[in-house]
Amino acid sequence: MRVKPNDDITIKPLQGKVQTVFKHDAKRSNVWLESDGSREYVVKRFESAPAKQLFLRLLQIHPGQCEKRAHRKLQTLGVPVVPIDAMLWQSGKCCLITQHIGSSLDQAIMSGKFDAPVHRHRLARQLGELTAQLLSCGLFFRDMKLSNILSSAKGQLLLIDAGSVRKDRRNLVDGMGRMLRLLEKTAIEAMRQSPSQLTLSRTDRLRFARTMITMLPEDLAGTMRTALELPL
Repeated sequence: MRVKPNDDITIKPLQGKVQTVFKHDAKRSNVWLESDGSREYVVKRFESAPAKQLFLRLLQIHPGQCEKRAHRKLQTLGVPVVPIDAMLWQSGKCCLITQHIGSSLDQAIMSGKFDAPVHRHRLARQLGELTAQLLSCGLFFRDMKLSNILSSAKGQLLLIDAGSVRKDRRNLVDGMGRMLRLLEKTAIEAMRQSPSQLTLSRTDRLRFARTMITMLPEDLAGTMRTALELPL
């Protein structure tokens, strides 16, 4: 459930004032923009029972801990990902703190940011590059939807909520297929809600796929080209 800034949802801030609620899910997590007067930052708070969170924390398998490790690993590999600045605890619930980089890609598309063809073409190439970076490292992101990709003020794409990134070179084709299906599904949904009610064209798909293939190592590129049934 994504909510607007003026929706009546009570969020207890960490130390500042809640500016915008980005996501409200009482069973999984809440995400909001907070300001302490000198800076703005984003808080993601996991909402499962504190006792369960404590147990997972002691075992070092809390989703917040896994997400922080995954982001650090992606940074080391050179994959663009939003850095997690801190992990704090509020009433027994884990909170991850990140910089306010920009809006999620689905929200940016729905706002009309990519209505112009030149911007949409650039976005297709950027998504191809981002996917290639993951695949080149032997990684797939099972939750690679547009709401988990941020578009910065400078136009850079960065991953968020990347705790489900996994390394599996043996099943990269299957992993790629899952990533592409989720990307396409969420792109179609966002484009339908854009001011111009965009549609995902065959040209958009080809521009994405060819950019991705070009950036992959030669052996992997051949495998992916065959899987996607692209011409040589």
